[in-house]
Amino acid sequence: VIAFHGVVDPINPYDGGGASYWETSVPDAFDRWAMFNRCSGDMESFALNANITRMVYSECANRATVELYRISTMGHCWPGAAFKM
Repeated sequence: VIAFHGVVDPINPYDGGGASYWETSVPDAFDRWAMFNRCSGDMESFALNANITRMVYSECANRATVELYRISTMGHCWPGAAFKM
């Protein structure tokens, strides 16, 4: 599982509390994916630059990994997209 999520996303808020289809926070959803994939060990966090943090559970069943890229300056768009929502 890999996810990219902007902290300033107004559609699916990073901290949750958005529309009824997205009430869960991104960190909670990330942890649930780790549980679903039977990850063990601690989540590791790496600052890739001032705006992007990579979080990963790498010790998961069937050699899976669960990764989240937290982008502090991004809203609701794909990283590097030409348009903003």
